[in-house]
Formats: sequence, structure tokens, C-alpha cells
Amino acid sequence: MAWMRSGVQFSYAPPRSLFDLVFLVPTGETEMPTDQSSGNSAEIHFLPTAPEFQFNSAETAEGAVHGGNEGLVATFVRWCDLVRERSPRTLDSYRYVLGHLVRWLEHRSVTGVSRRDLELFVLRTRPRGGTPSSATKRREIAVLRSFYGWLWEEGYTNQHLARGLHGPKAKGRDPKPIPDDVWKQMWLFDWPAEVRVILGLAYFGGLRRAEIWNLTVDQLSVDRLDNFERKGGGSHGLPLGVILDIYERSDLLQPLLVDRRLLTNAIVELQTSCDGSAWVAPYRRTAQDPEALNKRLTTWCQQAGVDRFTPHQCRHSAATNLARAGLPPHLIMEVLNHSSLDVTMRYVRTSGSALAEWLAAKAARTMS
Repeated sequence: MAWMRSGVQFSYAPPRSLFDLVFLVPTGETEMPTDQSSGNSAEIHFLPTAPEFQFNSAETAEGAVHGGNEGLVATFVRWCDLVRERSPRTLDSYRYVLGHLVRWLEHRSVTGVSRRDLELFVLRTRPRGGTPSSATKRREIAVLRSFYGWLWEEGYTNQHLARGLHGPKAKGRDPKPIPDDVWKQMWLFDWPAEVRVILGLAYFGGLRRAEIWNLTVDQLSVDRLDNFERKGGGSHGLPLGVILDIYERSDLLQPLLVDRRLLTNAIVELQTSCDGSAWVAPYRRTAQDPEALNKRLTTWCQQAGVDRFTPHQCRHSAATNLARAGLPPHLIMEVLNHSSLDVTMRYVRTSGSALAEWLAAKAARTMS
């Protein structure tokens, strides 16, 4: 089967499984956004409306529009990819959670559930008999809210079925930058090149755990990192050379860097000793989840004889240190690839100082 939209024919193929969805592929060229007669608005034509939706999957779930649960999930994930430009890791998370939802519902439709049904899905016993952690509940609820918000906006449901879902409150979310003395002892330890690069990109560059996890050697540079995957998509690079210049020129931050050659020489060593397609984190070949980086960092902290800290604390430290150097808030937001200044402000709070208040006032002056 196929459906037409704005003169473009889209064909469908049934998914081989819930975790290996075959997405909608246009048989002709996709239509680019074009200006409409009223104002400068543009419209992208590739998603079917509810009456146009066709999908030649297995038997349609009870109460569903024609196309079934799997078709709706496939279309939603494709929309997240093409319109929202979500990262591959985020798309995998959507497929994983929604695939489990479809299997849990069995023959019921995703459009015919209640909020209570979705709560029971999140609270379900896991395959190994355990109960989900608070982080898992929050992640699944975030996926459900996105999916059911899309179903509602596209007209597949007459209300946002997941709007009332709320996950458990996250504990210990206040920023906790790494103490300066702990970092200096950690950074001056005799590390192999790959560990040095991971630590440097996390602490000085503020890269997220998953961003480091997906980084390859050919994406490294002593001046700027480009063309690497950032959370939520996007193609913003990392001006590493400029960041290191800031540390060198700051009396407060220079003792934390010590010598930029500790990092730049490690990057050059990796570039000369490894194939360009090799992962910066070599153990990634055997550990598929970036949470393994937390375990590695715990081991490294033990080796260096310092109190344990997490990769995300490195990111908080990057934001705080750039603020200490006097960098404007909107530039810190750009370096860390934040979605808003509000997020950046949460990252630069430090215990026992007025840094957050100072930066907030500076942000207000910048925006006025």
C-alpha cells in the first residue's frame, strides 16, 4: 500500500519486529518546505493525516485507526527524526519504550488506553522480576508524554492521554562541581592517552557522557571538534582551543589546566596510534551503554586516590569554571549546547558563593 501527500507517494513495508521498524521511505523526491501565500510560514508535507493513514501490518489493534500500533510508532519515530531532529540514541529510546508498550497492550490500541493504563505500564514488573528505578520511570514517562502529545496533535486521539503522568521527583539534582583540589590531583595522575582525552573533554569541554561515548578518533582536534553527535541532534561544534585559551589566561583556572599540552599531546597520540574510525573510549566495543563510563570513572578515581565523582559533575564544573572566568551566560549556553539560559543557570551554582546570583544579574543585563 501507499499514500499520497502533496504529490509525493510514500510506500509502506511491514516491520520485521517492534525493535526493527521499517520506516516510511518516499518513492520519489521529498518535497522541501515552501513559502505559503500568507506571510513567511512554511509547511513540510510528509506525515499522513488520520484519514490518509494506511499501513499493511498485521491485524489492526482493537479500537485503533487503520495502521495499527506499530504503524503509529513508526510514523512517530520518523517524525521525531525528520522534524524534531532527535539524536539516534533518543530515537532508539523511543523505539525501545514504545515497543514494550505495544507488546504490553497485546491486542489493545495505543489510542484507546487510559492514564491508569499508562501508569500500570510504567510500574510493571520487569523481565528479571525487579521493579523499575526512579530514573527508568522518569525516562518512560517522558517518552509516553512525547508520543501521546504527538497523537493528540495529529488527531489520532481527542485528548492528551499522558498529560497527567508525573514521574517521581529526582533527588540530588543540584549541581555539584568537582572541588578544585580533587580535580588537580586527578588531572596530574599519569593517565594513558585515551583516559586523558575523556577526562579533558568532560571537564574542560563539558561534553555529555553519551557524546564522549559516541566520539571517534577522526572527530578529535586540538582546536575544534566538529561533526560529532550531540544530545538532541544538532551540529554545534566544540571550540576546544578557545576554551583552553580561557583557562590559560585566567589566574583562577590556569592551575586546573596546569599545561594544555597534557590534553593536546594526548589527542595527537590517539590520532597517530589509532585508526580514525576507532572509538575514543576503546572499551565501547564490549559495553553498549554509556553508563559504563560511570563505572570506568569510579575505577579511575580509585586509582588516583580521590573522592568519586561522575561524568555529569565534570559538565557542571565546565559551566562553573567558564562563569568564574567571566564568560557571558549566552556563550556558556552555546558551549554546553543547552536549550535555554535557565538550564545554564542551574549548572553554574556553587555552594557557599554568590556566583549564581552574579551570573543571573549578568544574564539579565545581557538580555535587556
